[in-house]
Amino acid sequence: MFELAIEIGQELLEHPYDHVHHATALRLLERGRIAFLEQHGFPLVWFFERNILLVITRVKIEYLRELTVGNVKVRCEAPELNGRVIAIAQEIRNERNKVAVQANVYSVCMDTETRRGIEPPEELMRLF
Repeated sequence: MFELAIEIGQELLEHPYDHVHHATALRLLERGRIAFLEQHGFPLVWFFERNILLVITRVKIEYLRELTVGNVKVRCEAPELNGRVIAIAQEIRNERNKVAVQANVYSVCMDTETRRGIEPPEELMRLF
């Protein structure tokens, strides 16, 4: 399991609700996935240097609790490779360490020139 701590400040809150907007939660999940890949040796530049884009094809998400000001934890675990589809289970835990958001994010590798899905590079496949 990978975990990224993020400080939620007042500027990330949606007014008048005084909590994180659901779209901002998606951005927090993205930050977690990027950090997860970086930790395993696959920073975004690694993909760009190989003319690959990692494109999200589907997100299954549940919003369970509010996210407000404080420290949150974005977790990534159980990465899977099914054919060309990369699946990563994620969650965001609120400042009380309770699960606020649960998600499964699915993506594929796309060639930047042909704009078509391709097999993930061998090095990346080893992560799964």
